[in-house]
Amino acid sequence: MDYIENFIILKKGKFREYDLWLKVFSPNKGLQTYFAFGGLKSKRRFCGCLDILNILCGKIENKKKGYYILQEASLIENFSLIKQDKKKIGVVVNSLNFLEKIRISQEEFKQVYLFLKDFLYSIEETEDISFFPLLFKTCLIFNLGYLPLFDSCLKCKRNIMWEKETFFSFKDGGFFCMYCKKDNFIRVPIATLKTLKTIAFSTPKDWIKWNLDVNLKHTCYEIVNNFSQYHLQLAI
Repeated sequence: MDYIENFIILKKGKFREYDLWLKVFSPNKGLQTYFAFGGLKSKRRFCGCLDILNILCGKIENKKKGYYILQEASLIENFSLIKQDKKKIGVVVNSLNFLEKIRISQEEFKQVYLFLKDFLYSIEETEDISFFPLLFKTCLIFNLGYLPLFDSCLKCKRNIMWEKETFFSFKDGGFFCMYCKKDNFIRVPIATLKTLKTIAFSTPKDWIKWNLDVNLKHTCYEIVNNFSQYHLQLAI
């Protein structure tokens, strides 16, 4: 059965003399592997567009054995400015490697696809992208089923947004007030809490305007990294 789908190429590799395999992400199928037979030779069917980070519109054949063949494709976007900058390529590759390790449900495919597309467009437009990997991974974690309750204590429901500091529990995945904290909770300044909340509800287009404080970046990284390791067994 054939179908038409837009997708982003995350990785590619060669097999046999003229054939390619493509690791892609699409809004309806999520993370998949396509086989492009003749992908290194056929300009009529692929127009030389089978490069990493390209957004394509393709005709895909779903074989009965459970694999997918890319019959033909046309280019939508190639992000040429990213490909000319080694630092940007490094940031994108680092972020995409993390994306591949996260479990994404079918209901979340479109959300993640649009997020990934905005991420690439935003990187292409921005000079300082040093904090983009942190923002990318934080948004993914918090919006794929692991969003903490930011405004109130997880136990007593007391409003904690006006406190000087809060306390975070990786096990419980939330913040606590000073009256409900335990010895093994991590002390979190209120500025860090507000920054994490802002990140959680942001989009990559918002990041272009940001100038994240270095100290805040480090404290946010520590919390998100430990949170990810505890719940996902993944370091960011």
